[in-house]
Amino acid sequence: MKKKALLVVLVIMLAIGLVAVSFANSKMNVKVGDEVYVCNCGEDCACGTISMKPGNCSCGKPMVKAKVTKVDKNGNISVEGQKKTYKSGG
Repeated sequence: MKKKALLVVLVIMLAIGLVAVSFANSKMNVKVGDEVYVCNCGEDCACGTISMKPGNCSCGKPMVKAKVTKVDKNGNISVEGQKKTYKSGG
């Protein structure tokens, strides 16, 4: 019985580890000129949603297509027509 319990605990720990690694490697890999979808709520909105696919931002409003104009070494992404920068994640 102890062996089964230990095995279950090890499987759960392995699953948690795999999920953590997948989230850690979820940083967007974008370069200048790429098209992304960003939140269009304005500079005062703190959600900062950015995606490679269209949809709604985390505050519920539709995202707009934008062209990446700058990516710095810290993962901050600037897009055409907006002063706001976006984080690439990770």
